[in-house]
Amino acid sequence: MTSQGTPPTACCGTHGIAAVAWLQIPAGSGAPRRSCGRSSAVPSYHPLREDILVAYAKLNRRLFSSPNHAIRKAARTIAELVGYERSPEMRLISGLSHPSVLELSPALDDLDILIRPFDLYFEILAEESGLPTTKIRHRVIQLMRQLAPLDTWSTQGENRLQATLSSARLRFHYHRPCAVLARRVVFHMVTEFIEAGTLGSVSFQSMESALRFYDPVMLLTRPGSRPAEVRPISGRDGYGRSNGDWLSRVNEAINPVDFYISHGNRILAEETTLKRPEWENPTEIRRSAIYLSTMPSLNADDSYYPFSLKVSNRLIMEYASLQGNEVPMPLIIYNIAYGHDSPGRNWLALSPTVGYLLGWKLTEHGLFRWINDEGAMMAESIWWRGGCIEQSPPNYDDEVGEGWLVQASELAWDIITSRFGTLKRLISIKRSFYQDKQRIENTASSEQIINKSFKY
Repeated sequence: MTSQGTPPTACCGTHGIAAVAWLQIPAGSGAPRRSCGRSSAVPSYHPLREDILVAYAKLNRRLFSSPNHAIRKAARTIAELVGYERSPEMRLISGLSHPSVLELSPALDDLDILIRPFDLYFEILAEESGLPTTKIRHRVIQLMRQLAPLDTWSTQGENRLQATLSSARLRFHYHRPCAVLARRVVFHMVTEFIEAGTLGSVSFQSMESALRFYDPVMLLTRPGSRPAEVRPISGRDGYGRSNGDWLSRVNEAINPVDFYISHGNRILAEETTLKRPEWENPTEIRRSAIYLSTMPSLNADDSYYPFSLKVSNRLIMEYASLQGNEVPMPLIIYNIAYGHDSPGRNWLALSPTVGYLLGWKLTEHGLFRWINDEGAMMAESIWWRGGCIEQSPPNYDDEVGEGWLVQASELAWDIITSRFGTLKRLISIKRSFYQDKQRIENTASSEQIINKSFKY
């Protein structure tokens, strides 16, 4: 839910998120701890001075009583981190109408289209609360009109905002005002339902991961520079600026996808997005993954099909417990985050099940880094950025990108192949560009058998 412009300051849970991020700065430094050029995945915490705790206690008492459940949850998280004792009871909010008594009206019905992108949240609330989805959406619109003037988030309001930004020649991506407010209202409704007894603690726990919109660790993690092994988009210079020819030659992008990275390490998985900031927005997405040869052919219709183990909206802090019992065993885990504001949202890593099976240990240094008993790196993830992926056109000589790699050391690769035998490597390339306001795309894939005779 982004468009062109500058980011508005409003968001749900801003103060709580900032405080959580601030408290998670590693002790002894002003920035996330780095190891071997990579960012720390699990920060340690500063011991806080008594005067800070006292000042925060006053603020947190108000945050505990916020009508926004996301802010309440952030306040509880901070209290746990700093050891601040809070009152076991939260102040109930009075004057709230129970959603079940609301009736639809044509005036509110006209605004329903603006909140359609949040239908997933509304369906979750409806399912867990037992209320009709129409009632949920109606209440959302009512609360939106109470929390902000209609002309600041309606279609007309956004058009005025875009005109203002365009007049200042600001063409950065921003969160649409309607989307920001709608998500904020969802958390107000969660508070209403909990206090009205419509939504119990068990029901909320089952929907909590779906309502997440940031990962505290990633708010403080810095991406590395683009690895040399991530090659630039090919075929653009040789075929001029004809996007049609470039699109038809997508097969030519498969072979250059590297299997090796620095120091002889192997690439177990990759997701790379490269873009030329031109008006047609030519984009290339590369995905590859190693998996067991006993696995059946993966579904090429799945947008993320090289990654056989997928989870949704999981936090990096939960990674160690994300163990599956799938047979055959997936080697790579892929997190798909919906609507997250924190960077690096769709991360790749070695499956924790594989790491534990091979006797490795998960360390707090690096991103998803596994070590052996001697402390040598066996496998880890690399998150990188090259330029701003949201850069606006036209910049015909630039290429921007972002991606994740999962690498294994040479020793780890020998252990993996000895334990699992013959492996497969699947590579998927998708190229696309805009033409007449429609995205045209073409995809190619290749499957390789990796054994002792495989030539890298």
